[in-house]
Amino acid sequence: MKVTKVLTFVPVVTFSHRRREGVTTGSCKQIEINNQNTITMNKHDLIIALSERLSLPQTECLRIVNAWQQVIEERLVENDRIILQGFGTFSPWVQVERDGRNPRTGEPCVIAPRISVKFRPGKYLLQALNPEEDK
Repeated sequence: MKVTKVLTFVPVVTFSHRRREGVTTGSCKQIEINNQNTITMNKHDLIIALSERLSLPQTECLRIVNAWQQVIEERLVENDRIILQGFGTFSPWVQVERDGRNPRTGEPCVIAPRISVKFRPGKYLLQALNPEEDK
């Protein structure tokens, strides 16, 4: 059995076909958003869903997802925006140095600057998430 290194990117996606009377399958976790039970999809669940939808082996789907992650990461490291028309835009942004507090001790500390990522959902993703607002 070949072991593949897996990156720790965990997208949060909800899908209703895995919800059965409050029981979740696989490694999905049930969470509550806006008083509605939803299921958190992790990378493994995404690979299974892609495999079923595309009729491809899970190993091939894993290669596709890993390649997609690497392409996104490389472009963000180069300070480029990634625009997926209708889905959304990933863009890097710099968090400036700021004062903070250690939550355990209450001591003041400085939070170092870092680069983070923002995601802005696209028009069609927002329409899919909010179908009642289309009217």
